[in-house]
Amino acid sequence: MPHFKTILLAVMMLGSICTAASAQQAPLPPPPGTIQFMDTLYIDKTEVANVHWREFLFYVERDSGKAYHRTMLPDTSVWFQRNLSQPQTTSIELTTKYLREKEYQLFPVVGISYEQAQAYARWRSVVVSQIMNQPEQLAKLGIPGKQVVVQYRLPTEEEWVAAAAGKLKLDKYPYGQKKYLKKGGNSLNPEQAYKQLDEPRPSFSRFKKDIVGARIPQFQVVAELPYDFYLAPEFPKAVSDGPSNKAGMVHMIGNVAEMTATPGIAKGGSFMHKLEDSAITEKQAYENAAPWLGVRYVATIRVVDYAAPVIQESDGVSDF
Repeated sequence: MPHFKTILLAVMMLGSICTAASAQQAPLPPPPGTIQFMDTLYIDKTEVANVHWREFLFYVERDSGKAYHRTMLPDTSVWFQRNLSQPQTTSIELTTKYLREKEYQLFPVVGISYEQAQAYARWRSVVVSQIMNQPEQLAKLGIPGKQVVVQYRLPTEEEWVAAAAGKLKLDKYPYGQKKYLKKGGNSLNPEQAYKQLDEPRPSFSRFKKDIVGARIPQFQVVAELPYDFYLAPEFPKAVSDGPSNKAGMVHMIGNVAEMTATPGIAKGGSFMHKLEDSAITEKQAYENAAPWLGVRYVATIRVVDYAAPVIQESDGVSDF
């Protein structure tokens, strides 16, 4: 099991959770990074970042050895799945730098499998539970002799939809926000784009007015412009760099699609999906790791008698 230093680092870097307390105990403190969206369910404010996964890898290698560590490494070759004609950042550069370099440390981890995501959830559950069960913490909460159990897992599709939509009606607000468009035509060079138009084409002045005046999504998705032009991001943004919904969750739409508890089903769309394909009611199918696929967890918390065994869900992967 991770020792205290392991736990302290993890809690500093990862979001944790809080819950309402009974009348006999103090409220559990809300560590940073997690938002309550149901009575007993909490969700990460952001997607899991590279820095979080690298911390996981460090302790996996230390506690479980190099062989198991290799099975938890993201597949960095997924960047070759991008379909961009002239990217400023090459797939080779992203393959070698995205996971490891400091400039990308706060960007969402990608290239992970469903099984790896499950293993991370179990590790994180153990780490956060142990820090919350330090004797001084239990005494402050007024529950000596008890045990706090934190359980992280992938959200069900229904839970993800509830978190993304909040209290908004999806038939009216399909992206979970009342305003989601911004001026963005200046992101495209009108002169260069005009040269790519087939004949017959409009006057340049009309074309430029239409392009410059176009409104695009504020989400990190593929934006559609007039005349069949598109603005396609090269990779995601940092996990905290983007629009948040009313509840405060960042990048529920776009950036990277997020795995659900159903294997092969993700939600939210990504920097490689069009806006309409990223609506809350839509889903993205996957078979393997992808450059557009990441993860965000939900969590529960409960207080149990100390004598009761704390059992983390397992599918045969080491609990470290």
